[in-house]
Amino acid sequence: MASETLTGTDAPALKRHIGVVGLLFASVGSIIGSGWLFGALNASKVAGPAAVISWALGAVMVLAIALVYAELGVMFPLSGGVIRYPHLAFGSFASYTTG
Repeated sequence: MASETLTGTDAPALKRHIGVVGLLFASVGSIIGSGWLFGALNASKVAGPAAVISWALGAVMVLAIALVYAELGVMFPLSGGVIRYPHLAFGSFASYTTG
């Protein structure tokens, strides 16, 4: 029955094992997570207050790309859009290069 709740010994136990792959992804995520902060630091050292303008321009460009992908997702409801859309428009080599 779908309406029954799991109680007592019927409840599934959570695994408390990370493993090598989990540790690898956690460490890579930590490296990338702190790396973008150094990018902002270096940009502000080189450009000074104008670095804020470059971040705003970058945000506008990423927003434009996101809107294009959103529109393509509605037009072509396929999984793997980052690979499929260049393949539909430009062929296999373009989708390979994008991927």
